[in-house]
Amino acid sequence: MKEEEIKEEDLIRLIIEELRRAEKKHPNWPLDIFAANCIIQEEAGEITKSINQFYWDRNPDIEIGKEIIQTAAMCVRFLKHWGKYSMKYNVPIYYTEQS
Repeated sequence: MKEEEIKEEDLIRLIIEELRRAEKKHPNWPLDIFAANCIIQEEAGEITKSINQFYWDRNPDIEIGKEIIQTAAMCVRFLKHWGKYSMKYNVPIYYTEQS
């Protein structure tokens, strides 16, 4: 992505293109809401990493916008599967109190 402002429709197109690329590369998506959230958090961490590399390493070649697009695509994918997540309160055993 270049420094000039990008039209919203172009941003949406880039996000959808990234979504399609990711779905082709990784066709499976977790139906566990925590695992799906971890994917988004990993992508958001890539934004932070890119910003750190840009700022602290003075690396002008870092593509921060690309990481933002990838994160946005995973947010869309998360929402796309929203109706399939189990919303029951099923706490893993290691989070329960011991009796």
